[in-house]
Amino acid sequence: MDIARPSNARQKRIRRIAYVVIALLAVLLITLGLSRLKPAAPGVERATLWVDTVKRGPLLREERGIGTLVPEDIRWIPATTQGQVERILLHPGTAVILDGGTTALAVARALPKSLQATVITHSPTVAAALGQHSELEIFLLGGRSICMWEGEVLQAGDTSRVYRRPDTLRVAQVFSDPPLNIVGIEKKNGQVAYAGGVQAPATGLYAKLGDGAYRVGFRAHQLEVATGIVGRHDFSATVTVTEITGSESFVHLNRDASNWVAVLQGVHEYEPGEMLHAALDPDNLFVFDAAGRLVAAPGKAFSSEVPDGSREENASKSLGT
Repeated sequence: MDIARPSNARQKRIRRIAYVVIALLAVLLITLGLSRLKPAAPGVERATLWVDTVKRGPLLREERGIGTLVPEDIRWIPATTQGQVERILLHPGTAVILDGGTTALAVARALPKSLQATVITHSPTVAAALGQHSELEIFLLGGRSICMWEGEVLQAGDTSRVYRRPDTLRVAQVFSDPPLNIVGIEKKNGQVAYAGGVQAPATGLYAKLGDGAYRVGFRAHQLEVATGIVGRHDFSATVTVTEITGSESFVHLNRDASNWVAVLQGVHEYEPGEMLHAALDPDNLFVFDAAGRLVAAPGKAFSSEVPDGSREENASKSLGT
C-alpha cells in the first residue's frame, strides 16, 4: 500500500520557489546590465574620409553624376484648359533653337508677332509657321525650299521668303496647312465686292488695286472669329465642325458654298450649325490676279504687276532646267 510522505511534497514546493526566484534575479541582472551599456560608436573606413584642416570661407559643393540638370520650378499646365503667361523666357534680341513636333509648332505660333529675335530650326513646318512673324530672323537648317507641281518648279528660295511671298496662288496653297482659304473679289469704284454679296471699302492692300476681278487667299491664322473690329471686313458663316487639338481650335466654316478654316488659340467648343461672324484684315491677306500671280501681300509694297525681280527663280523653270 502507498504511504504519504509529507517531507517530499514540501521539498518540491521549496525547489519551485527557488527556481522562480533565481529566474527573476537573472532577468533583473540582465536588464540592469543592458541599461548601463553605452551606445556603440559608428565606424567608417579611413579611405572614405577627407582629412584636412578646418578653414573659414565659402563652401563649394559639387554634385557629379550621369544625367542632365532640370529646372526646379517647372509648372505643368494641362493643354485642355485656359492658362496665362507667368514668365517671359524669350526676350527681344535673343536666339532660340526650336525642335520639330507639335509642341514646338505650338510654341512657334504663340510667339508675339512683334518679337525681334533669331530662331533656328530644322523643321520646315515650324519655319513656315514663323513666316507670319515679320520681325523674326529664321534659319532653317538643311538649305532652301523648292515648291514643285507636276514636275515643274514653281518657286525656290528661303523657306520663310516662299511662305511670306508666294509667287503664285498654287505656291500659296502648297505652303498652307490647313488649306488656304480662297474667295473671289471684284474691285470697282473704291469698293470691294466679295463672292456671296458682301461689300466693303477698298482699304488696306485693296486700295491701290486696279478695277477688276481678283482672288484673295488667306491662311487659317489670318481669319478671325469676331465682329465689330474697326477696319475689318465681316462675314457670316456656319460652323460645320470644330477640332480641338489641345492649345488650339480649328473651326471649319461654310460660307456661300465655300469652306473656310480658322485656327484660334485656346479651347473653343462651337457646335455644328452655329452661326459665327468671321473677319478679314484687308492688310493681312494675299491678292492674286486672274492668272494666279501674286500682286499684293502683307507687309510688302503693292505692285499691280508681278515685278521681274520678285522671284528668286522663275516659276516657269521646269525640273532639270
